[in-house]
Amino acid sequence: TRVEYYLLGLFYGVLLSMLLYTLLTYFSVRDVSYLYYIAYIAACSLFQLTINGLSYEFFWPQMPELNNRMLPLSITVATLTLILLTRSFLQTRTLMPRIDRLLSLMRWLYLILALACLFIPYNWAIRLSTASVVISPLVVLAIALWVFMAGSRQSRFFLLAFTALLVGMVLYALKAFHLLPGNALTEYALQIGSALQMILLVFALAD
Repeated sequence: TRVEYYLLGLFYGVLLSMLLYTLLTYFSVRDVSYLYYIAYIAACSLFQLTINGLSYEFFWPQMPELNNRMLPLSITVATLTLILLTRSFLQTRTLMPRIDRLLSLMRWLYLILALACLFIPYNWAIRLSTASVVISPLVVLAIALWVFMAGSRQSRFFLLAFTALLVGMVLYALKAFHLLPGNALTEYALQIGSALQMILLVFALAD
């Protein structure tokens, strides 16, 4: 409907604004965390465009097989860039070397999975990529909470960002399982949580 297109346009406008702002900021500060964040926004945007059907409608309408591949691929690349951003921003290599080894292992697993999504059967690709998008935010949230409890001031917005995302994911899941009624909040909970996450991550990087 027209209202849905307006809401999605607002959502993608927020993502595009965050991407451009972060790109311009990177040219000033030259911090690699900003590049990881830009890659994360791009991957999340591709995922949202694919799941909303807009990428197929506007970018590759004659290529249904590519569209099928883009869903698990965009999910996996989003989780990969999320891990890279977490390692860089929270400085886990220095502050939490044992945890950093776990994140490094996840990085390589997601890189392999992203490549595999181009070739393995769709059923396996979507199952594995969905598992990655469930596990990764929980791991990142736990690490951010740990760092925050250890007294790191800069992790507060990072922690809030992933709390907002998880709240959105939970609301959307509860609606999908008919445990919450379908309304504007639950229908677009994932997009709302993602948008809040993107905005709070900008504050985290600037903090």
